[in-house]
Order: sequence, then structure tokens, then C-alpha cells
Amino acid sequence: EYMGIFSNQNHGKGPKGAGTRLDLSIKCVRKEAPADLDSANTRLVLEHCGAREDAGPVRMSHEIGIYNEKRTKRVDLGQLCVKDCPAARDDGNSRLVFRRLDGPDEGPVCYGHVVGLFTESADKRLDMSTMGDPNHESWATAVYAFMLDQEGEVVRDDFVCDGGARVTGGCTV
Repeated sequence: EYMGIFSNQNHGKGPKGAGTRLDLSIKCVRKEAPADLDSANTRLVLEHCGAREDAGPVRMSHEIGIYNEKRTKRVDLGQLCVKDCPAARDDGNSRLVFRRLDGPDEGPVCYGHVVGLFTESADKRLDMSTMGDPNHESWATAVYAFMLDQEGEVVRDDFVCDGGARVTGGCTV
């Protein structure tokens, strides 16, 4: 099991929907980062859009904002911050997993936890240094994460993100 991160234009359709999908390769992001790069730009914090005070578990049906640890950058799937990233792209660089970095890497990831976002193969991670303004609100900055099966189909969208107990997973139903 793995997840995909999609722009809110996707409407929960995963790879079959419209919009964009985050891919951690140079085909999509402006700066590719190895998994062992640990910096304020690879350490991330998640916020529940519209309910920023939420400190509970990240539920994948929520619209989320992904920020760097210092909250000076925000994931932006618009053309200024990423290259061509179609929702249909389903490969090892777009199959992703959150891993908790500020505590035990088990149990649910909650809003406010410090996490890393890694590829399914754990060879790359998200580097936020080329991402956008943390105050920008748009279709490209409010994203959804959906659990996907091995064929890339949306399994469900209401699961809780787990701390990465499995190498190729990280999200449990």
C-alpha cells in the first residue's frame, strides 16, 4: 500500500482524475533530494486546511497543506513550483509514504508532527526549497493524499496515515 498526493482539482479520482500529482523525481520537482538529506526543507509539517487548530490524526479525506518545518515554504503543485506532473503518472517516484521524524515512527501521523515524505523505494524525499509561499491558498496548495493499490486505483480516502511502519506503506486503514 502506498499513497499519492494530488491537487484538489482531482476530486478524489486518483490517477484517473484531472489535476496534478506530486512526483519526487526531477521530472516533476525542481530539486530532487536523496532520502538521507535531513534539513528544515526536508522536514515537513502537515496542516488541515480550514481547521488549522486540528491536532488529531491526518485523515486522507482531508484537504491538507504540506509545509517545511519552519513553515516558510508550502507544497505548490502549480507550474511555478513543479514541472509536468499529470495525475495519471503512477511510478516509484509518485508512490509516496510519510514517515514520522519527531517521535516513534509508529501509530498515526498527526497534524503538527514533523514528518518526511519519501518515495515508495525510500531513495528520494521531498525537498521544499523550491516550493511556494506558505500563505498562498489555491487549488495547487490544498492537496489530498489517497491510499492506492498496486494498480494505482484509489482504495479509500478515509484512512489514517500511519507513521511508516512498513517500507512500502505507511498508511493503514
